[in-house]
This record gives sequence, C-alpha cells and structure tokens, in this order.
Amino acid sequence: MANFKGHLTGGIITSSILAGSYLYFYNIKIAIMGFVTSLIFSLYPDMDIKSKSQKYLVIFFILFGGYIFIYEYNSIRILLIMWLIITPLLSKHRGFNHSLLNMLWLMFIWWGLIHPYFPVNQDMYIANIAVAVGFATHLLLDKHWKLI
Repeated sequence: MANFKGHLTGGIITSSILAGSYLYFYNIKIAIMGFVTSLIFSLYPDMDIKSKSQKYLVIFFILFGGYIFIYEYNSIRILLIMWLIITPLLSKHRGFNHSLLNMLWLMFIWWGLIHPYFPVNQDMYIANIAVAVGFATHLLLDKHWKLI
C-alpha cells in the first residue's frame, strides 16, 4: 500500500506518460489538461480520510470553484465541485471512493467541469482517459480493486 508520496510519485509518472501521448496526438493545452487531471485523480481516492491528498485537493477544488464563481457564475459547475469535496467525506476509507463505479461517476463530473475550456470533439474521451489513468494508478498502488 502506498502513502501520499507513493501515490504522488506514481501519479506523476503515469500522468507524464499520458501527457506525452496527448502532446504527440493533440497539443500542449490538451497535454497539460491530461497531466493535471490524471494527477488529481491519482490522489482523489484518499479524499475519504484526513490526509495530504485531501488537504491539497480541497484547496485546488476551492480555488477552481472560486474561479468559476467569480468569472463565470455557473451554479451547476459549482455544485459539481462541492460534490467532489463532500461525497468522499461521507464514505468510509477504501469504501465507495475506491470503487470503479465511483471512477465512472467521476468521469462525468470532471467532464462537466472542464469541457467549456476544451471544446474539442473528443474532449470527453480525452478527459475520461485521464481520470481513469489517474484513478487506476491509485487503486493499483493500493492493490485494492472494488466494483461498488
């Protein structure tokens, strides 16, 4: 089982590989989105416990939500960010937040948050692959797979 440093290192490695492939096939903007998305979701499953992952991701989501509130005021997207912060706190450690079902759910939430910034026809697939790579990296490092 990996700790924060293990998940961060694994996330950086897999996110870098993914970003490299996105850079090759798309452009630098998509590559950066892929790297950041994959890295976020390599840490996200540990939002269900008091951890460094939780601390840093809550700060990131609050800043992202603040940006949306100030510059766009899109209430649906603000609610999606609140969902990302609150739902892991309602789950026991290595419960629903570590499940593949949650990974699928997070793919749609994340796409709903970032698609206005990446109006590429394939942006849903690109973002979803990044979420899946990051999330799977976390689960592999934990050696903990769960369907529901």
